[in-house]
Amino acid sequence: MTKTPKLYFYDVGLAAWLMGITQPSYLPTHPLRGNLFENLVILEVLKTLHNVGTKPHLHFYRDVRGNEADLLLESGDKLHLLEIKAAQTVASDAMQPAMRVQAALGERVAGMTLVYGGLEAQRRSAFEVLPYTQVQGKVLAI
Repeated sequence: MTKTPKLYFYDVGLAAWLMGITQPSYLPTHPLRGNLFENLVILEVLKTLHNVGTKPHLHFYRDVRGNEADLLLESGDKLHLLEIKAAQTVASDAMQPAMRVQAALGERVAGMTLVYGGLEAQRRSAFEVLPYTQVQGKVLAI
């Protein structure tokens, strides 16, 4: 495994403006909407951890086969995988890459959550689905 940095904007509004998204109506169809949403969710996780005085141990995972998890949260010797999707519905295959990451990391993975742009929390057989509005509560529970 190789460590590579991934950059995030602390001000998602500024990032959107720099990409030419100057009106809210441009966002739903913009090709980088998912990237901005991922950035927003990761910043909320970071701020939540800082606000409770916890040093964040946040990572992402991508291997040579293209398997990836958008966010890995360390808790002791365990990891919790978060996959982040801007869509307002959950596709049946949305967690496939994260499930392959779980298989690669084995017993270190304590749980998996899909954070999405919808409004309803759901429980699937292998993972939990949460709306982005509930990500803070999930982070505090890990």
